[in-house]
Amino acid sequence: MLTIGIAALVGIVACVVMYRPFTALTFDPRKSQTLGLRPGFAHVAMLILVALATVASFRIVGTLLVFGLLIGPPATAVLLVRGIGRVMVLAAVLGVAQVYVGLLVSWYAETAAGATITLLGGLTFLAVLAVREVVCRVHPANANDHHVQ
Repeated sequence: MLTIGIAALVGIVACVVMYRPFTALTFDPRKSQTLGLRPGFAHVAMLILVALATVASFRIVGTLLVFGLLIGPPATAVLLVRGIGRVMVLAAVLGVAQVYVGLLVSWYAETAAGATITLLGGLTFLAVLAVREVVCRVHPANANDHHVQ
């Protein structure tokens, strides 16, 4: 737990300190460079943070769950909200909720915890995607708006 706690603290501090360079890099690396934000450094820092999260998490939660929690909650959050800060917060909340609910389901259904949590993350993403598509079909004026309001 100490390892994951230290990795989380490093990740949070890095995201706060590097928020502007990460944001600019995400949208347009050329613009990032013209703003003097050193996109090469920001890209390497992002890769290091992903590697740190992955390596720190492998020992604690396992391979399947690491990839399920690194991909599922952020992908779902992107469908629901605008803004990088909001996506990050919602992804964290979704991840925690999926772990909690997944553990409950796996306990009562007597299934593997990691697989259940990962499945729940995938199902959450698919459900949000389906609802978004229905909303876009019912309200065609919002078809260009890829976020559920």
